[in-house]
Amino acid sequence: MQKKTGNKQWKILHGFFLILSAILILQPFAWADYTDFRGVVLNGAPADGGRFYYYDVFLKIDQGDPVYFTGISSQDGKNLNYIFQYFPINNSFFEFQVTASDSHGVQGLPSQWSETFYADFITDDCSSETVPFADPGDDQVTDMQAVEVMLDGGGSYDLFSDDTSSLKFFWECFSYPKDAVVNLSDPGHESPFFTPDKAGTYYFRLHVSNSVNDTDLNKSPVRYMKVDVVEDINNFVAANAGPPTKVPLGSAAILDGTDSQSSSDILSYKWEALNKTVNIINAHESVAMFTPEEEGTYTFRLTVITEDDFSSEITIVSVYDEDKVGDLLFQKIDPECVDCVHADIDTNNSVDGLDMALLAASFNSGKGLAAYRADCDFDKNLRIEKFDIKVFAACFGNAGS
Repeated sequence: MQKKTGNKQWKILHGFFLILSAILILQPFAWADYTDFRGVVLNGAPADGGRFYYYDVFLKIDQGDPVYFTGISSQDGKNLNYIFQYFPINNSFFEFQVTASDSHGVQGLPSQWSETFYADFITDDCSSETVPFADPGDDQVTDMQAVEVMLDGGGSYDLFSDDTSSLKFFWECFSYPKDAVVNLSDPGHESPFFTPDKAGTYYFRLHVSNSVNDTDLNKSPVRYMKVDVVEDINNFVAANAGPPTKVPLGSAAILDGTDSQSSSDILSYKWEALNKTVNIINAHESVAMFTPEEEGTYTFRLTVITEDDFSSEITIVSVYDEDKVGDLLFQKIDPECVDCVHADIDTNNSVDGLDMALLAASFNSGKGLAAYRADCDFDKNLRIEKFDIKVFAACFGNAGS
């Protein structure tokens, strides 16, 4: 009897471990570790059978209570090894924790907190070292007949230097259609090219450095762009839900699908919230909006419908409490140090009222950034907000060059 009882207990224990293993397999997972004074590596993988879309990033400042910091999109759902660069409060101690979530709303277990590290980065004057900004250019749509698809990082620059020849470029195609082969002509060139051999979506990421050694202290935040390769450029539809955005709690968030493309007339748009219940205003228009009532990562899907086909894409909106974590600037820069040529949007050698109108057209939204080559977005956080206005105000009335 004891042997039968022992076998029964073992079977129960074995079954428990099998169930636990199944649960863990079905969950996405992630972990974080710091790299240097202002960088943290996020790693993760999707749940089995699901697609992984974003990380929630939390932090502790000076061993205080955990606060939501931002959401990081993984773009198409592949494994993500991402150096998340930030420019935090000087003379403070930081710890990071990340949680991965997938397209089914399945949330993994929170990672352990990263090691505690000290932030000491000061940009108090115009001679201080700053980090350059990577601009991988606009998303593209091409077809299988394309001999070469050119990528363009020429918009990358350092706010304190217009000498782009000193920048080092680091391109990577980190996701592409199954069985496709991607050979970039020169991943270290400003504008490499590749020849697509299969239809589908190709995601590229770019960072630039103003030093040969590409150290963490001189590396730009990573930026993404995508190339949709279609079978027939005369018969296609490609939804573009816009880049990930960050919005302070209490501010209206803009969802912008105006960069969606199609060979025929787009009949309708449809915005859906995937992981939270929100009231989307103009949910069936190309540009929609909502007002978030709580912090966190909001995931949205845009579906674009034509007479013959449809296309969908995901984007995220990160809603944070500005009183707790600041305004999420990539680096604190004295507006007086910025070269005003970047504020001269219409390039008439004067920062004037027309430049102000162009800035206003892009305020609090990603809309317009592509049209104006993102010149208004001085801190390159993919959103026109208070810091950009401060920089512009410091330049107003000055010569643009």
